[in-house]
Amino acid sequence: MFSLPTTSSPSDTGVSSVRVDEFAPVSTVNADGGGTVAFECTSPANSFWCPRLSYFNFRLKVLARKSDGTTGALTSTDSAAGDTAEVGNVQFRSYPAAACVQSFSHSINGVTVETVSDVQETAAFLNRTGMSYEYARSGGNSLYRLAGADGKRNSESKPPGGALQPWNGSSNTKTVFDCALLPPSGIFSMPGTLPGGRHRFVITLNNDLRKRCMVMDNARSILASTDQHYVTCQIEEIRFHMCHLVPDAPVPVPRNVVLSIHPLTVVKSTLSATSGSSTHTLSVPPSTDRVFVGVNLATAGSTHGVQDGHDQFEPSLSVLQVQYAGQTLPNTAYQSINKSATDRHVIKPYSDFLAACGKLYLEQSSYDNMEEWSNNPIHGLSFEKSPNDSSTSVIVRCTRAATGTIDLVDESAAGAAAAASIVVCAQSHQAIVLTYGDDGLVSSCDSVVEL
Repeated sequence: MFSLPTTSSPSDTGVSSVRVDEFAPVSTVNADGGGTVAFECTSPANSFWCPRLSYFNFRLKVLARKSDGTTGALTSTDSAAGDTAEVGNVQFRSYPAAACVQSFSHSINGVTVETVSDVQETAAFLNRTGMSYEYARSGGNSLYRLAGADGKRNSESKPPGGALQPWNGSSNTKTVFDCALLPPSGIFSMPGTLPGGRHRFVITLNNDLRKRCMVMDNARSILASTDQHYVTCQIEEIRFHMCHLVPDAPVPVPRNVVLSIHPLTVVKSTLSATSGSSTHTLSVPPSTDRVFVGVNLATAGSTHGVQDGHDQFEPSLSVLQVQYAGQTLPNTAYQSINKSATDRHVIKPYSDFLAACGKLYLEQSSYDNMEEWSNNPIHGLSFEKSPNDSSTSVIVRCTRAATGTIDLVDESAAGAAAAASIVVCAQSHQAIVLTYGDDGLVSSCDSVVEL
């Protein structure tokens, strides 16, 4: 407080330059989706790849058919609310780049170190459990197109505007829109950097991008491809932006480097459309210590409805309890947690979710406030266990309340409960062991092990 400086010196991060290299895929991108897209990238010696500063840019082309048979840009008319063929509240589904992707894999020097299935659900869990409120309402909403103006979510009753409806202007002429994707993998989520090596990324694309990426009301969605106002959504291109940090001076790289990562694994079990109790046994990695549970529809990805987004979770569970590694949490099962319950319990499940995300103890902001979370709930439970425990079986006991529309996905036009899935997302711990040569480059990827 009372130490007065006598000299001035610039701050030194130890980084001499930051370089972002743009890579085109080595395989052809199918504009309509389907197939795989591969990227092959090399980090040179003394260049440290920073996964958290790297991303894939999906350029999506959105067009509407005109009366003369040509196609053109969408405008504010297409954004307007109303269940007609002309308007229809046309909007991007939250995180459209993730909606394009079915699975993602990453190899280092020819060895596969991670494979992420169910990318859209995994990305939803990662964002909801890890992203801060401030970032989600600013850079996150725009960069990844997570939400519209002022954080508005996908809706079939009112236009969300903002990044979800970038064509919301009467004179809009833009037809191609950038959408970033940060793969929901352990390596892309880890802090720090990784020195020289050969990387291969393979993205498997979903089919029918129109339904995967776009939300619109029914009258607009059922138009034939030859009808006026029919909307198309295609991939214009995909590029990988790989960020490297170059140190001020050469940094000696250890012979063996161990990367500790915390991947998320999504598994599902069928849930009946009718009300009732059920028990589900699912398999998770043996190093799991956090379990997140949600409910989404079995028809996810098959229609333009809000409720059929993979990131939409129903507030329909009235009772929930999870058993794993000899522990049962919560100790007394959640009761009356469905949205229509007149005596609904929210505080405990919401605080347990924040605790499992690491937000409660550190008093950090969460992606959702309690009201937003209760409309689209993910339940989180922390299973701390002994290091030698290798349990892989999770048992979910739940009761679904499917008697009214209140317990359905928020902001959707669905009128009745439908078949759904219990979605379990397990956070685990893995180690990737890399061997480096004298040249500072990865010579081999030796193992990927559970911790």
